Amino acid sequence: MTTAAFQAAEEMGVTSLYLLGKTLTDNRGYIIHDQKVDDPNEAKVVIVSDHRLAD
Repeated sequence: MTTAAFQAAEEMGVTSLYLLGKTLTDNRGYIIHDQKVDDPNEAKVVIVSDHRLAD
């Protein structure tokens, strides 16, 4: 399903991104605040396919 969503986004010209993270909060959600994780490689957004318009 992830691949299908990515393909659909590509066809529509939508930018796709991925959020790196593995540290869980107390309620089992992922931490996305880069100041609250131990590993500097976590809580980073990776742009997989950039379709934003250049300024």
